[in-house]
Amino acid sequence: MTGIIIAFFLPIYIIGLLVMALLQMLGGKFVAKLDNATYGSAFLISLFSSLGTAIVLTLLGKMGLLGNMGVGIVFSILLSVASLAYVTKLKWKCPDFGTAIKASSINIIVTVIFWVVILSKFSQFL
Repeated sequence: MTGIIIAFFLPIYIIGLLVMALLQMLGGKFVAKLDNATYGSAFLISLFSSLGTAIVLTLLGKMGLLGNMGVGIVFSILLSVASLAYVTKLKWKCPDFGTAIKASSINIIVTVIFWVVILSKFSQFL
């Protein structure tokens, strides 16, 4: 069963990472005007921030600290934004977190809109 879940979600995760890296690079180059914003470094930023978020959310879920679904969704969005900004600041050597948030702004906005649409469509099936 675990193999089926991994085989199904791994291609979706990789496609999501590629799109997320493109959005991160566009935000770094055109919004924050960073010279070292390349696709390769944006891919690493996306990879490390998503893995960090997944690990922390898994640990918090196993400990039972993500009570109801609303708290879990809000906490996951905040954790995702914080990890994205932190990894962006470290990788692209941004002078402050404001620049890192600006570099990640396109990625953050599109990701939040995507998950709002997905969750609203998901609730129609329940």
